[in-house]
Amino acid sequence: TLLAAGAPTIVGLQEVENLGIMEDLAAHDLLVPFDYQPVLLDGTDSRGIDVAYLVRGDRAQILDVQQFVAPEGLTSRPPLLIKVQLDLGNDDLILYILNNHFTSLAGGEAATEPRRAAQSAWNIEIIGPPAHH
Repeated sequence: TLLAAGAPTIVGLQEVENLGIMEDLAAHDLLVPFDYQPVLLDGTDSRGIDVAYLVRGDRAQILDVQQFVAPEGLTSRPPLLIKVQLDLGNDDLILYILNNHFTSLAGGEAATEPRRAAQSAWNIEIIGPPAHH
């Protein structure tokens, strides 16, 4: 459970049916003290399965949410990027977190590896190249 994990500041979830499920989870009596904010944008999966987040409102502020529909049907569950500002007392920290649900291994590792590798490469494109200092 989230409490056993120490009530993390940010939790990424996958295979989530809808925002209502996330809202119900955040409203659970044990989680209310942490002010979890649910984040989910409906994607393109024909089954209605999406990725989502819970972000502790007492520790972080959600600044932006973006969803990325895959080129040429690379994935039916669009990655979800959040920009979050963490309150660290004297300083704030900005984080960008990408939640991607990769293709299942159900078809076998050899058969699905090329698609998962392409999804990974696309995730790198979404985030952009690392800054050189």
